[in-house]
Amino acid sequence: MRRLFHALAMMLSFAAWAVAAEAFTYSFSTVPTGGDISGTAGSTIGWGYTITNNDSTNWLMTTGLSAGVFQKATPDGSLFDLPVLPPSASVTVPYDGIRGLYALTLDTDAPFGLSNSGIFSLSADWYAGDPLGGGTFLEFAADATAAYSAVVTDRSNQWSFQVPAADLAAPAGSSVVWRYIISNPDPINWLMMTEISAGLFVKGVPDGALFDLPLVAPSTAVTGDLYSFLWDADAVTGDFNGGIFTLNGEWWDGDPFNGGRYLEGAPERSVWYSVEAEGGAEPIPYSGPQFQDNSLRWCLR
Repeated sequence: MRRLFHALAMMLSFAAWAVAAEAFTYSFSTVPTGGDISGTAGSTIGWGYTITNNDSTNWLMTTGLSAGVFQKATPDGSLFDLPVLPPSASVTVPYDGIRGLYALTLDTDAPFGLSNSGIFSLSADWYAGDPLGGGTFLEFAADATAAYSAVVTDRSNQWSFQVPAADLAAPAGSSVVWRYIISNPDPINWLMMTEISAGLFVKGVPDGALFDLPLVAPSTAVTGDLYSFLWDADAVTGDFNGGIFTLNGEWWDGDPFNGGRYLEGAPERSVWYSVEAEGGAEPIPYSGPQFQDNSLRWCLR
């Protein structure tokens, strides 16, 4: 019996400790998590927030927000609505230009690569009961902090589209495939391709279904099939198609398929292409730069 009482006492003691550990505690973080955002010179960008009241009894009333000093930018903390959180409540407000935690308007002459980083500091009070409905002040809450950074990017010049073997040739009745390399040097934002277009083709069948509209993560490059063309069986030596491949895309501040937020359209990129009908059974080999991936060369199908 004594052991039973001892075990029960330990359980009650642990439960009381667990409750005490959550009393008068709360969490604060930025949206996006980690606080890393970016934008072009002259644009307005911002952060959202998540605040969680871990106390199961008392109310949390936020009272103030401070940040560091910003260079080549104008900060705006008026978006923050100083929320009041009931016990065990949580609130998340993404930045949308009107609501959020903090906004930052980058100067038009802010240089590419400039980074403003620092710490957001949130102050709050604890109340027994709703502070807006007669609740009793208990004590000042400990300040909560969250790191942030804002980088000036020039997305208009920060992605590239290449077709390593753009000028191809193949016999009548044969097909060629153009390959692409798309590079996204932006260290933070994602590039999502949305559309490809090409010129008119004669004496054959073009196919743009090969292009998979790739998603390019920050600081990466991707490669794959872009476009194919099948010469008609009656094509003769000297038949020629030439035109321009044009790509369109969008910039996102995170993975578009995992909560990323649309930023803006990406300036289109264009590359000249050509394909010529040649006689003989063998295709003319590509004589340009060599790549480890042999599929970057045009292929005869």
